[in-house]
Amino acid sequence: MAEQSAQEHPFTEEDLDLLVEALRLVPDLEFAVYATKMARSRLQFPITSHDQLRALFEGDALSYRGRRITLASVIRYLPKEIFPVESPADCLGKVLIGLCWGATCTIRKECDPCQPDLI
Repeated sequence: MAEQSAQEHPFTEEDLDLLVEALRLVPDLEFAVYATKMARSRLQFPITSHDQLRALFEGDALSYRGRRITLASVIRYLPKEIFPVESPADCLGKVLIGLCWGATCTIRKECDPCQPDLI
């Protein structure tokens, strides 16, 4: 990935505290960043199937700050059509979409049965 110029990306190391606080304002985004960080450290890209995601889960769930996501929830809210996941940036976007879709289904009760551990 090409480096961005300061005009495109004005943040420096001094802004890390602000960026972390911004992530905390959007819990789905914070969890998506954490899940992507784990994927980057535990998996090889591209990821081509749900089966490759098993290495992300400790026991039956990926947990962060008291929130748990199960592999079953990932399979439910990220269909096989999202593969391949080409890079960490692609992973971040797709995880965030899955989290938002799961929350929407749970709120609207349109996905029967919804996974309560997703929100």
